Amino acid sequence: MTNLDIVAAHIEKTGSISIREAMADYGLSGGSLTKYVSILRRSGNKIEKVWKIHPITKRRFARYYNEKTLAALYNVKI
Repeated sequence: MTNLDIVAAHIEKTGSISIREAMADYGLSGGSLTKYVSILRRSGNKIEKVWKIHPITKRRFARYYNEKTLAALYNVKI
């Protein structure tokens, strides 16, 4: 299983992924995750980046969502 397959499977199963999850769970760097998300987008997957604020550190981070999860999160029909 390639890293691209791993990222695709993670997003499909959980609905989203952050750079921290990619680093901790799969040993990927932030740049690698961004690259794999770009490849998935070019191959037709609808993946959106949403900026979040960590509740403790107040640092901003990106979370990548698939279309279904993002629609459910914001109560929007797709």
